[in-house]
Amino acid sequence: MVNEINKILDGSANKCGMIREKFTESKVPSDFQKIHIIVYFGEFDHLFVFNNLILPHLRNKTQYKDKYIIFVTWNGFANLIENVDEVWSLKNHDVNERLYEKSNGFKNYSDAFTIINRNLNEHFRNVVKAEKFEDMFCHGFNFQFYKNDKLILVKKHECANVNYLSRGILDEINKLDTSSRYFIIPFKFIRLIMNGKSCYYKITSNFWQTIISRMIQKQNSVVLLKNSFTYDLSSYFVENKNVCFVQENNWYNIIGYMKQTNMFVDFFGGLSCFAQHGECPNISIVERSYYNQMNLEQIEDLISCNKNINKKHYSFFQFFADDVEQNYLYTDQLLRILKKNEIKSSDIYLNYSINLDDYLKSKVKKYNLKFIGYKKINERVV
Repeated sequence: MVNEINKILDGSANKCGMIREKFTESKVPSDFQKIHIIVYFGEFDHLFVFNNLILPHLRNKTQYKDKYIIFVTWNGFANLIENVDEVWSLKNHDVNERLYEKSNGFKNYSDAFTIINRNLNEHFRNVVKAEKFEDMFCHGFNFQFYKNDKLILVKKHECANVNYLSRGILDEINKLDTSSRYFIIPFKFIRLIMNGKSCYYKITSNFWQTIISRMIQKQNSVVLLKNSFTYDLSSYFVENKNVCFVQENNWYNIIGYMKQTNMFVDFFGGLSCFAQHGECPNISIVERSYYNQMNLEQIEDLISCNKNINKKHYSFFQFFADDVEQNYLYTDQLLRILKKNEIKSSDIYLNYSINLDDYLKSKVKKYNLKFIGYKKINERVV
């Protein structure tokens, strides 16, 4: 019977345009009704939240405890997802761009996502979207959900074992100058706040060409990722000895390569979650309004408790966009910051806790205003 179910899963995945990235054939249930599908095509940083917060809760405290969970998500994440029985992803990587620009938190508003759900519902009875669990977290903790238990336990699995990486690529990275070796993902989208809402803005490859060219001029070495989510810049820097290309779709391995450099630099892409998950030194260039409005601090705490390796540089994307076309004023300022803020790797913390009361106290402090004059007013919490 198990073999029959396994064949059904193979056929269903194929008909839905999916591949079974991770599964153990011997663990496939004999009862088809035990199979539950969770579909996730939300934001990347929220995927780590789902992995570290939602899935452990489902496994330990809900009706999913004894179910066979198939997690359908972005390609390349299978080795980073825990507490599920299988991980499926799309065969067609060309649809990634259309899906990603319509992601928001755990949600996805694209037509492609609607088709994915429709196909899965034709083959399985128990299919749920990840957004069903937004009562626990949605751009920040839902404190009402945790009113009886404000202590969150996070258990991570160590990732990015160097033994899984390509020896040829590692040798190329090691040829670069060890004092200024930066990992960059030339992502096609950046995240901004426009008209009070979070949105994705697609940039051109010219932005990355000029930024990387300037970094090289300033005697820096760059390791560039190349996959279905990024621009292919190999034709511009293929003969440059200060640039190394990593062609990789497996994000588990990408984090491994990232850790072979001095630092990961994120330009408005919201991708520092990968470095934080792997405890890799990183610096994020981000708009302050976006960081605060999206509660990125809470997301980062769920991904890693090591704040010493995670630095911020607040700026505006338009400054950088204009700057790379003109005088590199802001770009050069960033390079000086990178040199000045050299971040050292530190201990890896796989088990830690988060006390939600700490967030509530910090929130109270923001509203506990004091004005010095003839009288102190607003000394009470409002």
